[in-house]
Amino acid sequence: MEWVKVELRPGGDDPPLPRRSCAMCSYKNSSLIIAGGAGDNPEDLMSDLYEFNVSTRQWRKIISGEAASKLCLCGQSATWIGGSKILFFGGSTGLEYMSDLVEVNVDTGKVRTIKCSGDLPSARYKHQVEIHGGGMWLIGGGNFRPNEEELYVYFLDFSDMHWHCIKTNGDIPQGRVAHSCSYDPVEGSVYVWGGFTSGLTCVPSLDKFIFETKTWVRLDKCRESRDEGDLKTKSPSPIARSFHGSSFLNGALYAFFGSNGSHKLRDIWAWR
Repeated sequence: MEWVKVELRPGGDDPPLPRRSCAMCSYKNSSLIIAGGAGDNPEDLMSDLYEFNVSTRQWRKIISGEAASKLCLCGQSATWIGGSKILFFGGSTGLEYMSDLVEVNVDTGKVRTIKCSGDLPSARYKHQVEIHGGGMWLIGGGNFRPNEEELYVYFLDFSDMHWHCIKTNGDIPQGRVAHSCSYDPVEGSVYVWGGFTSGLTCVPSLDKFIFETKTWVRLDKCRESRDEGDLKTKSPSPIARSFHGSSFLNGALYAFFGSNGSHKLRDIWAWR
């Protein structure tokens, strides 16, 4: 495998403006959705939602401006829940953190806030969500720093839009922000890697959460060093980091890039 730059084809709408910390998810197994995020200035938030069709390699602007004002945030989560609907949760304006659940219909461009009941998660950003078992699972995140000392898990039951704070067992990890979660549909589990703690240190562990038993399993311990020389040292494990990406593919977990607090990284690792 190798990196290949995707060139746009003629037609379609103008591409989105450059940004960071936008929400992104796959859509109907043929497109990608992005929304919000910020430009070079943290206060310069984007109020829009775009679809990128992987086959045609063209952008389509779905909504922008006031119609997309509820998506004008950094660090919110986005997930496709079937049909033409995308769910967004949380996010930050840079000064304020949100706990709203927002639904967008990609076909119509309609945006609405969904009222929920139960154990409502506190306002947060840089959390992760996964769809499994008839609802949405929310893991971690915080008000810049983690909101909880342990890595809390919430479940939103789609049948009644009721939030549940899940009592987990096993080797429960530390609370964290800016981690990654990768879903394994075969086992029914999610792999959680990295992120930073309330002390602003990167979490040096790879953990797995099994949905059926609500159990945490510690899998591996990463290097904690921030020393520049250590970045060049060969090691059987990656350097602990945050703001990275990961994905579960063909029975292996792939993780890449991110920052260890003092250096931006460009390595790729596989857990298999």
